[in-house]
Amino acid sequence: VHSLHKAFRDQGFASLRFNFRGAGQSKGEHGFGQSEILDVAAAWEELGLLIDDPQRAQPRVLGGFSFGSSVGLRFAAGETECTHRVGIGLPLAPELPGGRSYAFDFLDDPDPRPLYLLVGDNDEFCPVHLFERLVATQRTMGSNVRAVVVPEANHFFDAKAMSFDRNSNDSLQTSLKDRSPIGDTPRAISSVESDTLTPEPSSMHYAGPCRL
Repeated sequence: VHSLHKAFRDQGFASLRFNFRGAGQSKGEHGFGQSEILDVAAAWEELGLLIDDPQRAQPRVLGGFSFGSSVGLRFAAGETECTHRVGIGLPLAPELPGGRSYAFDFLDDPDPRPLYLLVGDNDEFCPVHLFERLVATQRTMGSNVRAVVVPEANHFFDAKAMSFDRNSNDSLQTSLKDRSPIGDTPRAISSVESDTLTPEPSSMHYAGPCRL
């Protein structure tokens, strides 16, 4: 989560990172992905207030890790001001700890906005075959998807200690090549914090070539 925030910051974004209700030092109780949509909406609005001229701030990106990718991408599906979407470690497994599961049916409709997805091929919460199926479906619909699978990396990317500095920064720069003219301030809800499904990710360093 911190690395995703840093990746946006290093690309010149006005970037906001936050905890969902009931996570970290945030008050409230876990809402199983329903109430958390309101958290994303509040953070999105707050970031707009922190920018001098939000109408000129392009692109506007929403990204999340694990549970945060599910909630963040669901919010982005209905947010017309969001120009780019980022999902890291999508929890696609049909059964997760605590008997939970998260549907990504909001991606069933074609969406022309760029979608950047990154997972590890040893992710215990995101089987690679389900990830590849999701990517293939998106591409069949004509969606603009950039997908990366990190070899030998688990859900937290600590098996290969991947570095966002050398991988995600380059990928973000490529994915956001249609940025506005210099002088505008892009904004990003850079990293929606995951809930108790996933502990804080460890420090990450580059591990090698990716695929997809």
